[in-house]
Amino acid sequence: MFTWDDVQEEFEVDGSLRDIYVLNSTLDDWRRFAALVRSGRWAFQYSDGEPLPDPSEIFPWQEDSMPGLLSIFVGSSQLNVHFFCEKEIELDFDPADVSTADDLHAVLDFMHAVADTLGKPCILTPENCSEFVVFCVVPGLPQAQYRERRALLQRRRTSACSGARAARVRLSPLTPS
Repeated sequence: MFTWDDVQEEFEVDGSLRDIYVLNSTLDDWRRFAALVRSGRWAFQYSDGEPLPDPSEIFPWQEDSMPGLLSIFVGSSQLNVHFFCEKEIELDFDPADVSTADDLHAVLDFMHAVADTLGKPCILTPENCSEFVVFCVVPGLPQAQYRERRALLQRRRTSACSGARAARVRLSPLTPS
């Protein structure tokens, strides 16, 4: 079990964003993700108020026609989806938006909804480092798993972000309090 005091340093402003990923995604996963976003649980905006298109209209995109930005408002956080690639759902956010236990719970609740909807783990990592999992939410499990970023960064000194995936990181189950 972890407390806000245990994890607040994970959200210290350090000039980088934090990422949320669902790895090994498919077009069907993107469709279910879009349906979850449209469900009304959270406010969202896509490209200056345009309707959120079906993911099949977004992927594959061409360099000259980049997709719009989807912003999802979760608690005090703005989670941004840039639609980088079909094979992973990636959201980024400013760690300054998570400054209380309630802010963290809102983000973890969102991650639980995504994981349960897609039937796949949802992970939170330092920016652009999907192999360094700080929080992991597994579908159907009520507890988020937490691994201290300090330990992950020590590992990073010996191994650059190389595209290794969350399955390589050993996590211990913990719950927020």
